[in-house]
Amino acid sequence: MLLRPRVRKSELVDFVGERSTLLFDLLKTPLDFLSKPDWNEQPEYVTLGTALKNLSPINDSCEQALGLVTRLNTKITRDEDSFQELIQVVEAHQRKYGNKTKKDLKQFY
Repeated sequence: MLLRPRVRKSELVDFVGERSTLLFDLLKTPLDFLSKPDWNEQPEYVTLGTALKNLSPINDSCEQALGLVTRLNTKITRDEDSFQELIQVVEAHQRKYGNKTKKDLKQFY
């Protein structure tokens, strides 16, 4: 008979560390709401959830920029001066209109 190691069920305390309150500190959110039984319905929790959903991961922006440069470099021009001018135009456009999703851009065009 093969003995299997006993697997312990994870508990909340297993995921809490010294930096666990960093997010709350950065967003200036008091932790009182966590002690309430309906903590996930409290306005503080809803506000935090909304703020986090509106964040975009850093890698997404980096990957988009890298993808853009790769496409521009190989498809549009092979001349370095023209490429640099093109990058400046794209950056100016992004500063003016921001990095929009396809859905957002459809509203403009």
